Amino acid sequence: MEQIIRVSDDFAANYYPLKVSSNIDWIGLKGCWKAELSLAEIPATHIIVPSFSMIDADYSFSFEIQTPSGKCRLSNIPELKDEKRPENFSEQLTPRIDCWHTSKYIREAKLVAEVFTEKEPRNFLLVCSVRPVSKHVESRLPNWKGALPNVIPISQMLAEEKIRHRICSPSALTMALCKIKGFADIEANEVWKRMINLCYDQNIKAYGSWPKAMYAASKFGVLGGIEAHTDLESAEKCLELGQPVVCSIDFEKGKLKGAPLESTKGHLVTLIGIEEEQIFVMDPAAPEKRLIAKAYDRKEFENAWLQNRGAGYYFCSTSE
Repeated sequence: MEQIIRVSDDFAANYYPLKVSSNIDWIGLKGCWKAELSLAEIPATHIIVPSFSMIDADYSFSFEIQTPSGKCRLSNIPELKDEKRPENFSEQLTPRIDCWHTSKYIREAKLVAEVFTEKEPRNFLLVCSVRPVSKHVESRLPNWKGALPNVIPISQMLAEEKIRHRICSPSALTMALCKIKGFADIEANEVWKRMINLCYDQNIKAYGSWPKAMYAASKFGVLGGIEAHTDLESAEKCLELGQPVVCSIDFEKGKLKGAPLESTKGHLVTLIGIEEEQIFVMDPAAPEKRLIAKAYDRKEFENAWLQNRGAGYYFCSTSE
C-alpha cells in the first residue's frame, strides 16, 4: 500500500512540482500550532516518512503518530539540547531517527505536526509518505529523458578526515541547492560548510537526519519535502523542471557498478538525469571533484534507491 499526502498554502502549491492540497487547518495559540493528517489503513512492514519545511520565519517542529494502541513521537527538529529520545506508547510502530516502521497492521492513524513559531505557519510544505519498507522494483522506460547541466560538484572526501565519511547528506544537498538557487562555483564551498553545520544533530551525533536536511534547506530559502516512492515518475517531473532530487540509496557489493562505495546501508546522491539505459548522478563519495559525475545502470540504480524505503529530497522550483 502506498500513499502520499502533501499540504501547503498557495505559495508551495504554486511552486512544488508535485500535486499539493491546501486542505489544512492550523489550531493553536501564539507560538505553538498543530495540524492533523488522517492516514488510511497501514499494513505491517511499511514505512511512514513525515516532512515539514517553512521559509521566512524562525521555527522548530515535531511529529507524532496517533494509533488505536497509543502514540509514538519523533524527536524535535532542530534538536533540543540533551533531549531524550521520545518514548514509544504504540505497539504497532517502531520509531527510527526520521520515520516510523509499522510492526503490526494499523486500522487508522493520524499524523500530528506541531510547529513552534510566532505566527500561524505560512510558506510551508507538510508531507507524509507511506509505502512498504521493501518492495520489488518494477522497472519501466522513463517518460522524460535528459540531464541537468552545470551542477557544481561537491566531494565529501575533501572534508576533514573525522567527518568526511559521514556527510553525504549535506554534500548531496549542497549540490542540489546550488543548482536550484543558481549559486556560483565560488560560493559553493561556503554554502557546503554552512550546510554541514546545519545538518548536524547533536543528540544523535550524525549528519544524515532527513528532516534536519529539509530544515537546513529552508534556511537558504528553499522549501522541500521528503517523499518515499516506488518508481521514477515523481523524480522525472522534478528533473523536467530543472530540479535535482537527492536520493537515499543502499546496495550490496557489486550491485551498483562504478560507484565509489563498494556497498552501503545508507548513502545520499544527487540525481540529475535519466536516459533509457542510464541514470546520471552526482555522487559525493567520489574522492575528487572530477569523478563526482556518474552514469549508473538505470535498473541497478532503481534497485539501490527504490527497493528499500525509496526516500528522496524534493524541492520547490523557486522561492521568493
